[in-house]
Order: sequence, then structure tokens, then C-alpha cells
Amino acid sequence: MVTASSPADPDTHSVVTDDSGGFLRTDLPPGTYAVRCEKDGYQPFERHGIELRANGFLTIEVQLSPGSAET
Repeated sequence: MVTASSPADPDTHSVVTDDSGGFLRTDLPPGTYAVRCEKDGYQPFERHGIELRANGFLTIEVQLSPGSAET
């Protein structure tokens, strides 16, 4: 699961990735986002300060570490 949130947007935007971890979200307004990636059995990954411009396309490299948030 990938979740994008922005201080300028009260909604969070979540999407489930495909088998290779890819996803496409075309309805995000331009702005600054935080992205959180989660998968059972792995520690969550977060990145803040991601700038999305109008008609922009971003690729974010994510590497999840085995384990859970509790370990």
C-alpha cells in the first residue's frame, strides 16, 4: 500500500501496487507530499518533501527492509 498526503490537501490518497511494486495515480493535485509505503512483514518506508508539479510524473525508488514496525 502506498499513501500520499499533503498539508494542502485534507484527503490522503492510497493505492495498492501491482506485483512488481508499481502504481500510477493520475488524480493528485500539484503540491508537496509525504509518501508512505507499507507491506506486511516489512518496515514502513516514508519520504517527505516530494514536489509534484502540474502534469508531472515521478519515479520514487523504495527499498523495504524485512521486519515489522515493532521489531
